[in-house]
Amino acid sequence: MRIHEPELISQLQYVSEQRGTETFTLGGLTVRYATIDLPDEQKPFPLAVAAAFPEKADAATPMEAGAVLVSSDVPETLRGLWAMHEYVDFGILGHGTVNRCLVSDQRILTAATEELGPELASQYSEARIGFYQDLALYMTREFTAKGTDSSYAPEDITGCLTAMALHQAALEIPSLPPTY
Repeated sequence: MRIHEPELISQLQYVSEQRGTETFTLGGLTVRYATIDLPDEQKPFPLAVAAAFPEKADAATPMEAGAVLVSSDVPETLRGLWAMHEYVDFGILGHGTVNRCLVSDQRILTAATEELGPELASQYSEARIGFYQDLALYMTREFTAKGTDSSYAPEDITGCLTAMALHQAALEIPSLPPTY
C-alpha cells in the first residue's frame, strides 16, 4: 500500500475533529476514532474504514500522528476493534511491515478474547471475514484497472487473504480459495 500523504492525514484529522471522537482501549493501547455516515455511493464496500498515518509515526504519540474513521455500518460493538486494527496496522506496525493485517488481527483477537470475551472476538472474526472478502475484491479491481498507479500491490491482496484465513481458522471455518 502506498504511504499516506500528509494531505490525506490532515483531511482525515479534520473530519475526525469535526465529528468528535471516541476512545477504545485494548491490550494496553488506546485508539481515538470518529464514526462517520457515508452514503452508499461513497463507500467502496460495506464496513469501510479510513485511516491515515505517517510512514513512521512518532513512537511517543503515534495516535496523534494520524486519524481513524469508522463507517457507521460497522456494528457499534465492533467499532473500537475496527479502529484498533487500523491503529495497530499503520500507527504501530507501519506501512512497511510484512503481513501487517495478519499481525494486527492476531494481536487484536488475542487481546479481545482475553479482555472482552470469546463471544465478541468471534463476532469480530465473523465481520472481518466479509470485510476482507470485499477489501480483497476492491483491491484486485483497482490493481487490475490501474496497475502500478494503484494504491495497492499484489502483496496487499495476499495479506488481506491471509488475515481472512486467520479469522476463518478462529471460527473453525475451512478456508477456500477466493472466487473472483
